[in-house]
Amino acid sequence: MKNMKIAGKITFGFAVVIILMVIIALAVLITNLMTISGVGNVSTFADLQTRTVTANNAFYNARIQAKAYSIYEAEAARTAFNENYQQAQKEFGDAVSFAQANPVISEYAADLNDVSAKLTVYDAGMGEVYSSYQTADTAAAT
Repeated sequence: MKNMKIAGKITFGFAVVIILMVIIALAVLITNLMTISGVGNVSTFADLQTRTVTANNAFYNARIQAKAYSIYEAEAARTAFNENYQQAQKEFGDAVSFAQANPVISEYAADLNDVSAKLTVYDAGMGEVYSSYQTADTAAAT
């Protein structure tokens, strides 16, 4: 360094500063890209949560209507149950499709498929309840 001319020393000093700035800029860029990716994952999880909560609410409403039907045997409750149940099935189907389409959350697709299968079993049980009420209604009418 002692044998270098002043112009060489200044050039070397600026080169070191520029190299450090490039390293810092790359670190900031990589950090930003990781942050953006993380925000995207959070958004995807939030979308899945919204879809499953919507389906859960529809299923909850269907259960309330099923209970009302079993207590009061009101046809309006049965109709409301069917509508809410169909909405729950649709919402769960949408949630499953959404989970399968997003590799970040595809691990949850199997769990959602299990829930959807259990809803189908529930529907079969409700069909038996409706049939028993209809049979009782028919017997009472005759």
